[in-house]
Amino acid sequence: MLLLTLAAAGLMVGPEPDPKRIVNTNNYPAAMVQANKSIFAEIAAVINPDGEIERCGVLTFIGDAQFAKGVCGLLDKHMWNKSLDTEGRPIYALIKTGLKFSIPSTRVGREVQSAKQHADLQLPFPYEWRGRADEVDVPLSALIGDDGHVEACRFQPAPLTKKDARDLADLACESIGRQSFGPIPTNKGSITRYVVTENIRFSRSISGRPIGGSNP
Repeated sequence: MLLLTLAAAGLMVGPEPDPKRIVNTNNYPAAMVQANKSIFAEIAAVINPDGEIERCGVLTFIGDAQFAKGVCGLLDKHMWNKSLDTEGRPIYALIKTGLKFSIPSTRVGREVQSAKQHADLQLPFPYEWRGRADEVDVPLSALIGDDGHVEACRFQPAPLTKKDARDLADLACESIGRQSFGPIPTNKGSITRYVVTENIRFSRSISGRPIGGSNP
């Protein structure tokens, strides 16, 4: 039985955005600004072992459909640093994240500002939890083995991650260890061994056993 804890990650390095290449207001298309168009797009991107975006697609979006269609084209090809497996070797990665471009003076812009990324898995807080937040998102990177199961898992906070998230990381890793993951498409065909980002949401509105979850 594999015990999934933060220590189990070893040398695994999940995909992290390069601060110099991250999407910001400078990437806002002028035509969309002039047309008062806003968007929140959740995307999935396949990053090759060299740290380059091979594939990118929009999973869901709020806002202008035409804007959503071209949002992947706004990303720098080298926006994310390459991922490493537990042996320190470069490996493919599947990233799921959200991109926001909003004009707050519009109704859709305000809706975009308040939107949040969907959870890959939703869980109730543990009984001993003493935090005050009603919801806490725990961002993780997980190494998926050839058999579709998690080999290693680590907490990978983003700039806006709540401080409480670290205290829930072990439980989040343990929970995704029960999931199975399918292969991902790449330019070299389907790949079964890769790193994937997962967003685990703990919520007071959920009771009983963990619910939700999805395969890439």
